[in-house]
Amino acid sequence: MSETNPLPNEDTFTKVLPLQNSHPSSIKLPPSAVPIMITGSSIIRDLLPGTMNYNGKLCNIKIRTKGGALINHISNLVKTNRIDKQFTDSEHVIISTGSVDIKHTTPESAIQNIRSLIRTFKEKLPDASLALCTLPYQYDPSLKPSLQQQLNKDIEDFNTKLIALDKEDQVQIIAIKFTQEHIDTRDGIHLNGLGTKLLSSSID
Repeated sequence: MSETNPLPNEDTFTKVLPLQNSHPSSIKLPPSAVPIMITGSSIIRDLLPGTMNYNGKLCNIKIRTKGGALINHISNLVKTNRIDKQFTDSEHVIISTGSVDIKHTTPESAIQNIRSLIRTFKEKLPDASLALCTLPYQYDPSLKPSLQQQLNKDIEDFNTKLIALDKEDQVQIIAIKFTQEHIDTRDGIHLNGLGTKLLSSSID
């Protein structure tokens, strides 16, 4: 995975195979390819789908960005199988969500919604593994410094509580060491190229 410019339609999936220029429809993946889904809010929007070899296994990675989605929205999409028509075929799922929620609710409430998402996921895909990503800090230039400071305290609190779910809820947490240098200076919210590289390598 690597970064690219935001796609015009963030739900569009185009297979990108290293060192190949084949049209997506012409690419034939072996049945043994491990299906992996990465989904969540627009934090993941610049990740590229494609294939990679991991421990001798070929993995087929899909990206489904749900811009502006709250945790409960993602949970509902999982429940109704609207992340992707082949979502239930996934063996491993990585979700990054909560960046929108944390602006409007407490870390405690956001974590309760995460717990609900985990339960929904386990009911829908009992045989698949789930990993959740910690959130990057935000540096929205439109916020007053005091509000910005409080927001990042809430994000830190959320991340701490999220990491604690690793043992409690049998879900893997991908703790990503985001800093301000990983954030797009234009909006102070989304990841820049360096941030997307860190997200990608952390997921890998």
